[in-house]
Amino acid sequence: MVNKATGYGESYSPSVPSDDCNQISVTGVFRAANTTQNTFSESAGINAQGEIIYHACWDNRAAFQLSNTGGRIGFRRKNGGAWGPWKQLATTEPPQKYDLPISISLARNWGCQYWKNQQGEVTLSIMLEASQNFTSWETFAVLPVGFRPMVLKDYPAVFFSPHAAGVVRIEPNGAMKVGTAVTNQNYLYLNATFLTA
Repeated sequence: MVNKATGYGESYSPSVPSDDCNQISVTGVFRAANTTQNTFSESAGINAQGEIIYHACWDNRAAFQLSNTGGRIGFRRKNGGAWGPWKQLATTEPPQKYDLPISISLARNWGCQYWKNQQGEVTLSIMLEASQNFTSWETFAVLPVGFRPMVLKDYPAVFFSPHAAGVVRIEPNGAMKVGTAVTNQNYLYLNATFLTA
């Protein structure tokens, strides 16, 4: 059953004779039980027990629900009498950064990192000096699953000593390759962003 939350420390009183969030028809704040259907938690395969749902209703056709559970916030809208899917809202938590596993010998690593935001965008920041000159289309790193592009991507890169432009190719299997027509290149600088698969 969905119960109305009357306030912190107060008891909960029944407000809707249903165990389905799709059937809430009045504006209010409600608490879900573990059997409540069509909750944000249920859409993510999580027990809905204790989930707080804010329901705003304008008429029989338009409404929205905002839910907070387990540190996640979900939102959905009712339009034309039908509920849309739950969507997780972004939070202000910064993404976790990871060190990029370099597969070649390095003389210096000034920072080779990658991270993914809540929209599924991966960002790379690479500044390194290889122990030996790059061979064109040599694989120098492999991104892990979950951080790979949907399709092959080529990004402009800067090489130093001597100064030159080149490309870093990132393949859907995560392989990162260096492409340059200039020999004697072992410094690489790259910043890139792409959507994950």
